[in-house]
Amino acid sequence: MKMLLPRSTADVNGDEILAIAPSAELIVVEEDATVTGDPAGVEIIFWGADIGGGRRALRMIESWNDPALRWVQGPNAGYDHDIWVDLVNRDDVIFTRAANIWTEPMAQYVTAWMLAWAQGLGGQWLRSQHHEWNQVQPDDLSGRTVGIVGYGGIGAAVARIASAIGMRVLASRRSPGPAENVDELFTPDRLHEVLRASDYVVLCCPLTAETTDLIGAAEFEAMGSGTVLINVARGEIVNESALADALTSGTIRGATLDVTREEPLPTDSPLWDLPNIVITPHQSGEGPRSQERLDALFLENLRRYVVGDEMKNIITPALL
Repeated sequence: MKMLLPRSTADVNGDEILAIAPSAELIVVEEDATVTGDPAGVEIIFWGADIGGGRRALRMIESWNDPALRWVQGPNAGYDHDIWVDLVNRDDVIFTRAANIWTEPMAQYVTAWMLAWAQGLGGQWLRSQHHEWNQVQPDDLSGRTVGIVGYGGIGAAVARIASAIGMRVLASRRSPGPAENVDELFTPDRLHEVLRASDYVVLCCPLTAETTDLIGAAEFEAMGSGTVLINVARGEIVNESALADALTSGTIRGATLDVTREEPLPTDSPLWDLPNIVITPHQSGEGPRSQERLDALFLENLRRYVVGDEMKNIITPALL
């Protein structure tokens, strides 16, 4: 069984991989994008958290159409990219996503920015740099309401922390069932009810045909002038022109975006020049344990693959 994987995983987990699958031949994508071993006939591809884009990614994609390929472990919680869609539509290949790998750092990112907006940390920092002893009236998150659009792994982690702070937690989700740390759960058709009641709106939903441009002018009007939008989902979920208008007019209070429709966000985007927005470069899920968590998921799925058990986080065409 040939397995294509990054050097970091081979070095740290190579012995355990061979203990699980003694017949495995490890074909390694090196840091400089060269490949150690012959990838022809590869059966398993592990797209590690540190592969990123560029030449190393191209080395992985070169093996996409190998007729021997049977399983790819992807690095993302989402599955909206065209390359994943093409792979999922192959009946002979299993595709597993990295659900819940990025959950904790993303929930911490959301919490950090809710606290930053509540405490006016940006203004406080600037005053400190200019030697200004001027108080800023802070807010108190306890008693405020957060509306989580998309209650999956990330949404559940945000709800847990927000509830611990003392926030009221609303959430929307397509499927019914229990939702821990949520005061009220809504179906997607009741989105505007969530928006109207929320001081902070957090987007955690996957990008689908239904969620593309989900948040536009009407949704910003529903939020109101005191609301802050935080998007850690996908840029295409938000109409950026409507967002710029809402921020300029004061329709909403502010926004933190970790994702944009085009990445990197073009330097001439009007969003850059607005005083009530923070833009970060799609990094909310990053952290020192990202590769460790993804490696652990890969090893668990490898165990299941070898013995023929159902694997975790399988994506099927029905989910797209």
